[in-house]
Order: sequence, then structure tokens, then C-alpha cells
Amino acid sequence: MKGEKSHSENEQNVNKSNKEKKLYIQPKKARNVDSKLIHDTIASIRRRVKNFKQFHLADQSRYNFAYCLRCLQEYILPAWRKEPENVKDYEEFLKLTLRKEPPEDVAQMDEYIDVISLGKRAREFQMLQTEVKRQILKCMEQRVVKSCSSLKEMAGAEVQLCVEEYTKHIAQHKADIETKWEELEKHGEEYKSFLSPFLHYVEQGEGHTDSMNKVCHNLLEVCKLIQNWVNEDDGYPEKLMEEYESNKKIKENLNENVQQLEMKQNANMEQLEKLQKRETRAYHNYTVSRKYKHILQSRQEQLEKRRERLNTKLEQKRSEQVSDGQEDGHSETKRAADLSRLETDLQEVEKQIKKLQRNFKPVNDRTYEHKVDAVTFRHQKEEIIKENSKLEEEIRSVHERIANVDRQNNILMKIRDMKLSEEAYRRFMRDKQKQEASQSGGSRHITEACQYAASIGKHWRELYTKLPFVPVRDADKRNHDISMLDYIGAKHDVTEKELAAKSLSKWLMFHRKATVNELVSALKETKFLRLASDIEGKFLS
Repeated sequence: MKGEKSHSENEQNVNKSNKEKKLYIQPKKARNVDSKLIHDTIASIRRRVKNFKQFHLADQSRYNFAYCLRCLQEYILPAWRKEPENVKDYEEFLKLTLRKEPPEDVAQMDEYIDVISLGKRAREFQMLQTEVKRQILKCMEQRVVKSCSSLKEMAGAEVQLCVEEYTKHIAQHKADIETKWEELEKHGEEYKSFLSPFLHYVEQGEGHTDSMNKVCHNLLEVCKLIQNWVNEDDGYPEKLMEEYESNKKIKENLNENVQQLEMKQNANMEQLEKLQKRETRAYHNYTVSRKYKHILQSRQEQLEKRRERLNTKLEQKRSEQVSDGQEDGHSETKRAADLSRLETDLQEVEKQIKKLQRNFKPVNDRTYEHKVDAVTFRHQKEEIIKENSKLEEEIRSVHERIANVDRQNNILMKIRDMKLSEEAYRRFMRDKQKQEASQSGGSRHITEACQYAASIGKHWRELYTKLPFVPVRDADKRNHDISMLDYIGAKHDVTEKELAAKSLSKWLMFHRKATVNELVSALKETKFLRLASDIEGKFLS
């Protein structure tokens, strides 16, 4: 029989459920119709799964499976004259309840009603699984993957941090959903192992109930992951705006840097003009001083030569005076006058030479100083010219960075406007899809082509290892996929063609841009040339 719970406990569970519902149905403001539809779809799925859990899996809905098993085994099946293995599953059991009336005493048993409730619960759960999974896959394929895009292709070679970050997050969202979906499939297969025969289903009541809980939990987690992705997409324009504002501040700082560099460059130019004037003046002074120095040197040389001539004449006069001996008074007086004049001239020359020597040193020093000044100013000019060349290169580099920031901001605003404008975004996506369809080699017919390719049958494993995935799916994950599908085939009556179809469906789910050409290439690689040719003729011609 069903376990009984107090009215207060039931009320607490209902209040808890309502509280969870209120917490969920406060999604962030949707960007466009696609986002709103995704939020509405996920909210609807979550409500449906939670309602099922509350009605069928809550504590007040617990069954006494031992009593149910005894009722089925000892009363119901004997009354119908049915062997346990002949009642394959819940569907067959429920059909029998419509065709066969149990004895009145059995029909009045609470356990009989519970067994029927178990069958109805199984049927409702099967419908829940099938429909909810279909809704999620459809929502992912038609809404989420198409709508929740970073539009990185609009950026080209430019790097925007939030675009790159969101692109990586999209890949992570897909990987998380894929991982959770695999877990969902695993628990779904675990649940299927309890279904047949129906007696086994009732006998393993705790087991299949636990599997139901796991499947419901996985469905809710998948919904939560999708919700997180869509919420991040709703906040994507704000992230773009934040990076835009950050880039504006960077640009302002760069402009300030340019101003400072230009001020430094202008100050250097003023200093350069001053140094040029100083160098010109110093060189002029050096030229004048050097010329005056040369004049002094030339004058000194002339005086030294004159001194030498005077000394020679004096020596000659003195020698003549000694050799001539006694002369008349007139000649001696004349010779004495000549000697006196020569000595006077020599003294005058000596004075002039000394005076020139005294004047030469300061002139020589000034000439050297002017030369040093001219060279120093020239070197300072060269250093400033070099510095200005570096400043010019820095200014050019900063201007390039500013231009790059402007390009990035233009792209950020284009992406943001595209994400905020419903019509512009839809038009962009339509044009993108048309372009991809024209260049993708029949991507519009890929689903039909995969259904056709399922005739590969038992060779699907070989084909699956050759199919391309974007993002890349490594060998371990592919082998895991194959093992999961083999597990399904081993546990249930599934044909190889059906497994092939499931494998191709999984490929379509995980491959972002699957095309008929890729399928054909994989078939050719696995030597199924006839099938590849048929698909080419049917879907690519």
C-alpha cells in the first residue's frame, strides 16, 4: 500500500515545490523571441518533471512493493491465468486490466489499485522521458545553438576578451550538457533494464523508482545547464558593453600618453633650436678665436724672425768693430749709433714677443673652449634627435594601439547591436545559414541522409570512428559512445540498423555543422562506396 504522510508534511512539500517554482520562473530579461521561447520551454519542462516527481516520487507517494508483488503474483496473475513472463511490460499489464476483470475481493484490495498505479506511473514516465528529451533536443538544435552565439566570426582576426571568453564558455556549456546527457542516457538504460517482465518491474520497485529519480534529476540538471547558458547569453551584451567601456578608458590613457610624448617632443624641439643657436654661436666664436690665434702665431713668427735678423746684425757690427781697430771719430760714432739703434730695435722686438706670448694663452684657451662648446652642443643635438626619433616611434605605436582599440570597439558595438536587435540578429543568422547551406555540401539534408545511411547496419561502429566532430571528440569519448549503444543493443531488442540510426543521431547532436559531404567522405573512407554514391546522388545532386 502507499505510505501515509501527515497533512502538514504534504503541505510542506507543496510549499517547497511552489517556492522552487517561484525561484525558477524569475528568468533574466530575455533579449529576443528566441531567448524567451527557450526560457518558456525550459520552465515548462521543469514544471512537468517536478510535478511528476511530486505526484509519483515524493514520500507520500511511496509504495509497499512487497505487498504489490504478492498481490500480483498470488492473486492477479493466477486470476487471469497468466504466467509472469507472459506479461511483458506495463503496457501489456494495463491492457489486460481493461480486458480482464479480477475477482471482486481482489479488485477491492488496495494493493491491486497500487499495482495499476505502478503501471500508469510507468506509462506516464515513459511519455515524460520521450517527450521531454525530444523537447530538449529540439530546443537545443533549433533555438539554443543558433541563438546563443558569441558571433566571433564578426570579429575576424581582432581579439575581444569577452568574445573569446564567451566562445570558450559556449564550448564548455556544450561539453557539460553532453556529459549530463550521457549520464541521463545511462540512467535511462538502467531504468529500461527493470521494465520486463512486469513482475520483475514490481519486484524491483525500489530499483526502478531510484532510476526514475535519477532520470528526473538528470533532466532537471540538463535544463539548469541550458538555462545557465541562455542566461549568460542574455548577459552577453552587457559584457560587450563593459569591455567597450574598459577599452574607452584604455584609449583615454593612451591619448594622455600621446599628449605627454608630444609635449616631451615639443620641449625637445625647443631645446634643439636653442642648442642649434648655441652651437652656431660657439662655432662662430671658435672660428673668430682661431683666426685671431693664427694672426698672433703669424705675428710672433714674424717678430722671432726679425729678432733673429737683429741678433745677426748686432753680431756683425760687433765683429766689425773689433776687427777695424782704431778708426776716425766720425766712423766710430756712426758705428756706435748703429749698435745702439739695433739694440733698441731688439729690445722692442723682445717686448712685443713677450706681449704676444702673454696674449696668446688666453686666446688659445678661448679657442679650445669655443671648440669644446660647439662639439658639446652638437652631441647634445644628436642625442635629442635620437630621443625624438624614439618618441616619434612611440607615438606611432600608441596611435596604432588607439586605432586597434577603435577597431575593437566598433566590432564590440556591432556584435552588441546584433545581439540586442532581434530583427538584425535574425537577418544575420538567416544570411549565415544560407551561406553555410550553399557552402556546406547539403547540410540542410543531413538528417535525411543519416536516416538513409543507417542501412549500413552492423558496420556503424567503423563509420562512427571516422565521422568528424566539431568540437573535436576524442577516441575515448567515441569508444564510450559505442559502448553505450552496444549496451542498449544488448539489453533490448534493438536491430543493428536502429543502432546505426542512433549513432548517426548522436553524431548530429554533438557535431555543430554536420554536412552530407562529411558523411559521404566517412562512408568512402570505410569503403562503403556504393552507399556513399547513392547518398551523393540523392542529397547532393
